[in-house]
Amino acid sequence: MGYICIDCLLTYLFFRLVLVVIVVFTCCWAPIQFVLLLKAIGIYRTKSAEDFPLIIFQICSHVLAYVNR
Repeated sequence: MGYICIDCLLTYLFFRLVLVVIVVFTCCWAPIQFVLLLKAIGIYRTKSAEDFPLIIFQICSHVLAYVNR
């Protein structure tokens, strides 16, 4: 009645921590990887003044990625 295995609880907490770390890492690094992939393909161009929102997105992606170091 109400008995919880301490090893089971520690295993659950460990896997939950690992899952949270993976999700945070992915959320922080995915935008810049997406930008770099699109630049390599040739879709993401930042040559003219009208591409200002793309440049801001790229800067924010860099900041987000490097904050996660």
